[in-house]
Amino acid sequence: MSATAAWTAALALVLLSSGALYFHRLGDVPVYVSTDEAKLAVQAHSLATTGRDLRGNRLPLFLLIVDPLVTDERSVAWWQPALFYATAGVFRVADVSAGSTRIPVATLALLNIGLIYVVAVQWLRSKPLALFSAAALALTPAHFILGREAADYFCPTTVALVWLAVLWRFLERRDRRWAILTGLVLGLGLYTYITSWVVMPMYLALTLLAAWRKQVSLHVCSTLVAAFACCVMPAVIWAALNPGMISDTLIHYKVSSGSRAIERITLYWDYFNPSYLFFSGASNLLWSTRTAGVFLLSFILLLPAGLWALAYAWRSTYDCVLLLGFFLVPLPIVLAMPEAPFYATPRAILAAPFGVLIATAGVAVLVRNRLPMTRALALMAIVLTPWQFASFARDYFTDYPQRSAAWIDAMNFQGVARYVIDQASNAPAVFLSDDDIREDKSVKWKFHLIAAKRPDLWARTKYLSPEAQAAPGIEAGSVLIMSASNARLGSLTGDGWSVATIVHDAAGTASAAILKKR
Repeated sequence: MSATAAWTAALALVLLSSGALYFHRLGDVPVYVSTDEAKLAVQAHSLATTGRDLRGNRLPLFLLIVDPLVTDERSVAWWQPALFYATAGVFRVADVSAGSTRIPVATLALLNIGLIYVVAVQWLRSKPLALFSAAALALTPAHFILGREAADYFCPTTVALVWLAVLWRFLERRDRRWAILTGLVLGLGLYTYITSWVVMPMYLALTLLAAWRKQVSLHVCSTLVAAFACCVMPAVIWAALNPGMISDTLIHYKVSSGSRAIERITLYWDYFNPSYLFFSGASNLLWSTRTAGVFLLSFILLLPAGLWALAYAWRSTYDCVLLLGFFLVPLPIVLAMPEAPFYATPRAILAAPFGVLIATAGVAVLVRNRLPMTRALALMAIVLTPWQFASFARDYFTDYPQRSAAWIDAMNFQGVARYVIDQASNAPAVFLSDDDIREDKSVKWKFHLIAAKRPDLWARTKYLSPEAQAAPGIEAGSVLIMSASNARLGSLTGDGWSVATIVHDAAGTASAAILKKR
């Protein structure tokens, strides 16, 4: 077998192994469908079956997220379209389920692994190092966790890697064809996730800066900007037709302009805090197991070595782009100061591909060092990477589902739906208590009814206010769903309701109460 064939086979093995890993128990872990996943799925199901969103708009460019039970209610949540339409495409050929909802993002995660190999081969001219980068990204905890969740914050990672791949060619060829392709990639990236409104123009500026250093002609650079602008125009037209979208988005993400400089500096530093990067990761159990950082512990050696190589040893234009790309990752968060800005890994997931590429440079510089001890440290870090991931993955597939259950779905609507469908499917009405969290409740309930193919139960679903719960006139046999921790649960048993069951989550914690009208 030739050397080329051997490395191709090795890459295929990495991709196949990664596919088996990323799709393993995709419908079971995370243990429940999160709020964002449910919002994505019910809108995508509507697009797949009717060609319209929940408000009846035909093939909208941006989707307004609404309460499925009150679709005409005021909403300020506008989401980017890319993942909705990708998921709708899956729903055209597959039933709605947790697993099928997560297929597009898991597929992007595998695509990322192949793309980072391409980027590393072009940049480092080494297939062994490129293979390490592919394997390292596959085994990066943040990439693995978020690559198995159906949420649009993961989508820009793929755009960034495609941009890095075409940017290399653009800087080599310096012609209009690659300029157009680079501009289109960044322009289309605007439609993936909200931070892309800052990230993609930032990458455009980096591209132009790199082009200036490489003495690319002004005419070619103008072509690049024009291609980007062509992609921006549909969004501009949409915003003009929906004048409240921009202000709504600022309100929805609670964007702040009044924070002091010291708060923004502290926030920026926290995204490079070693404790966050290598030990604990995000504070939210939906985004981290808390047993591993954004990167594996072996990166505590490789990442600084790579940063040193790019900043002091190599200093090529492309090196500078990678270095700046890594350190600019928290910038959109720091500029916007949205609600709960600290340690929000999904908003900073672009650190994963940039960090892996820089760590790969760290491997290169350590291996090339003449000191045997330095080479030994590099070898140890490489060997420890899969061993550390094995420990992380063992926890992820065993204890983490129970540990994260209450974070993902505090009421376990999967269990609620299973009970109602099995034991109370003929209920004349299904009520959701209006004094619990409304939007989370209705969208998760609708998701599980769609998955179970029970639109009839959804047609009988309504909100019920606390005042109306004790009022006469509710038909006997009706079902009321509320949180098990709802303070009014005890008093309702004297108002004509009886507790049919208490639903527990994967950790055994009481999560929801299902009451039946006597």
